[in-house]
Amino acid sequence: MAAGRCAVVVGPAGSVGLDIETIARIELNATSQDSWLAPDERSLIDGAKAPAMELACRWVLKEAYGKALGVGLALPLDQLSFRSRRGGVSLEGAAAPPRSDGWAFRLYRHADLIVGLAARADRQAAMPFAPVGRKPPTPLLDR
Repeated sequence: MAAGRCAVVVGPAGSVGLDIETIARIELNATSQDSWLAPDERSLIDGAKAPAMELACRWVLKEAYGKALGVGLALPLDQLSFRSRRGGVSLEGAAAPPRSDGWAFRLYRHADLIVGLAARADRQAAMPFAPVGRKPPTPLLDR
């Protein structure tokens, strides 16, 4: 839960992780020099037009991935690097799983709220949704 809001993932089974954060909280608590960032992520953030957005996207994805694995933040976060590729998000780096492991990653934004989702690719039925009567958040565009 972030800023009095919550997100829900519904899926039939499998490994699913979800994290929700506000950009304002990231602006107060994170910088491009934080130890949880991979070196290539730092350089992307330093050159970004919206560095807080870049930080927030990477944070929620790493946290969602750790939750899906069941280990939380007990990961070598600085060896995991998220990239926007061909309309999707990929995980790279020394600690990343092989692509054949079938992980899928998604980002959603609603106002100041960023939602990250990590799930096995064969479990893509699990997606965040908004309460009845509200439109779901729109995926972030590739950068």
